[in-house]
Amino acid sequence: MTSATMTTQAHGAALEVDRPEAADPRVIMAMMGSREHYQPMISACEHGNLARLITDFWFPPSNPMLRCVRALPAGTAAYLETRFAGELRRADVVALAGVGTLQHVGVRLKLGRRFQYRVYSLAGRRFAQRCIRHLDVPHTAFLGFTSTALEALEHENRAGVLTVLDQIDAGKTGEEIAFAEMARHKKWVLHGLDPVPDEFFERLRAEWSVARRIIVNSAWSKSALTQQGVPAGKIKVCPLACKPSESPARPRFHERPRFRVLWLGRLSLGKGIVYAIEAARMLERHNVDFTFAGPIDVRLPALPANCTYIGRIPQSQVGTQYGSHDLFIFPTLSDGFGRTQLEAMAHGLPVIATPNCGEVVEHGISGLIVPLRDSRALAEAILEICGNRSKIEAMSAAAVRRSRDFTPDRVWQTFRACLV
Repeated sequence: MTSATMTTQAHGAALEVDRPEAADPRVIMAMMGSREHYQPMISACEHGNLARLITDFWFPPSNPMLRCVRALPAGTAAYLETRFAGELRRADVVALAGVGTLQHVGVRLKLGRRFQYRVYSLAGRRFAQRCIRHLDVPHTAFLGFTSTALEALEHENRAGVLTVLDQIDAGKTGEEIAFAEMARHKKWVLHGLDPVPDEFFERLRAEWSVARRIIVNSAWSKSALTQQGVPAGKIKVCPLACKPSESPARPRFHERPRFRVLWLGRLSLGKGIVYAIEAARMLERHNVDFTFAGPIDVRLPALPANCTYIGRIPQSQVGTQYGSHDLFIFPTLSDGFGRTQLEAMAHGLPVIATPNCGEVVEHGISGLIVPLRDSRALAEAILEICGNRSKIEAMSAAAVRRSRDFTPDRVWQTFRACLV
């Protein structure tokens, strides 16, 4: 598969660009991976603002390579099938599959965090360099993502194009929090105390310096970046989007014999897994069960009797998990946003979260906010909700209403304003 075959427009020499008016931005978006299930690109396309998407893997259902990868190890085909969005079938898309393969293979060698982030730096640099070849369609803005944009941002600045960086997390501040957790809970650490190499953060700082605007997804991330020297006026906060659930109605709570609490996402120290399990242990004698779903990034201890780990689940089963639980917990220590909060709320689940993520939960209305690293506060918050059925139902209804504040059309208006 070559880039030329993956784009609907031919690539040639650099073009003289007749730029549209600033009020009608035309943006090239360059992203490795499928963050937000391509929602920013879908919104840009639907509103006529997407000039081109540059990505790593792109596999429409008709792609003959999908038949080949089905012979590879289990899960590979399913993974690649997610690297496509039907809403973008008519969009101009360039796929740099060679760079994607480099990162995909390198990360899965599982040689520790230091090696993993060196792979990210290498793949990000190659991706940004190769993006430059595909900036030859008329556009007024370029949007890149964390660690994969530096060289393209520099190129676009020289061309007089507006450069925007989407910084997906809190940068080194988030890493310092995660590393402190590893030192605090060494028995949980899977691969030893292995810090992210400085070269990765040097690349981030260079991107922050070069980009004319930086999008973050929460006030927490903005605060973290300003502490790392980024001028506050350069940073714009834009939340993530979530499509409304097709079936947000909740089951009748009193029909369930036990209250069910869900964790869905990576089981990692930075996400607060230690405190979630400690809270579950405190509630073993109560009528509360916990389900943990997602990939494991820790050495998981023996779980309390009221806990079940069901592993990683495919996207097709996520709605079923939300529908079979009563409450969602998100005790993260540092998160750029935490889109699972929105997904849970769209299905009618109240959410218990911390302050270090996106501003989604309305305390006391659609859920509760608890302090960081506080297992007892988390356990007490769970009891406060599960012990009052009328409160659960009121919070459930409020959660659905709150999720509608983050529909793609609403969020796109904020996002689009960052591109002009």
